Amino acid sequence: MTKENEFAKRVWDDIPVLKLGILIVWFLFMSIGIHKLYPELETVYIMLFTQIIFSLSVVEFAMNPIKRHFFFIKERGISYGQVTVASFTALVIFGITVLGVLGMRAFGVTLDGNTVQVTYDWSPKGVASVLLIVLVAPVYEEILFKYVIQHCVFRNTVGWVQILVTGILFGVSHGTTFHMVFGVIFGIITSFVFVVEQDLVISILIHIFYNTMVTFPVTIPVVLVLLGIGVIRLVVIARKVKRRAEAEQKSMEVVLEEMKKELDEVQ
Repeated sequence: MTKENEFAKRVWDDIPVLKLGILIVWFLFMSIGIHKLYPELETVYIMLFTQIIFSLSVVEFAMNPIKRHFFFIKERGISYGQVTVASFTALVIFGITVLGVLGMRAFGVTLDGNTVQVTYDWSPKGVASVLLIVLVAPVYEEILFKYVIQHCVFRNTVGWVQILVTGILFGVSHGTTFHMVFGVIFGIITSFVFVVEQDLVISILIHIFYNTMVTFPVTIPVVLVLLGIGVIRLVVIARKVKRRAEAEQKSMEVVLEEMKKELDEVQ
């Protein structure tokens, strides 16, 4: 391999922003192209398709195997710890959203976008909308804002700058004033969790849980149950670890006592 090729390969491997920039430009052209070629196609179908393709492209081409393992496969499958952190954070953000909406109503404050009602049914468009909101969009947006923007673009900045910038960009990207305000709150909290945990799976789960509760409030008890199971599981593990430590300490004390007796006998 020539020096030029080695340099190009090193740049390509070491600077994910280069790959990401190419993918984002390709993503924009693909979206515009589909709109032009199929103007009669519903926007929800275009968003569903392009977001899936973009997410898969980033994971496959812009993340090297080490980062894929670091962000997605830390453990075998999704752990109770990840579910616990995600469900707790999603419930906190959901609670803040509810309190914010109630507060605005109490003071007569109305923000653009907070009166929008979306009806879901079993039509292809309805199913596509649900899939987009509760599954595809959370994966796409967390990859875009947490990995692409927070981890890659702002990786050399201090944590609070990453949190504020990513949170504000996330909120602004959601259009209406209502979604911007609560989007900034959501973005800042989840960006903080990402800085602490460095776990993209937790970020995606938080987003999935939150969007599901907002879209279908009937699922709130399910998230509460997941949180409860996770907490119980962690308590059980903590007790097992404590008992094991106590047993090891006792066995060590027995060994030391026997060694002391042997030394006394020798003397």
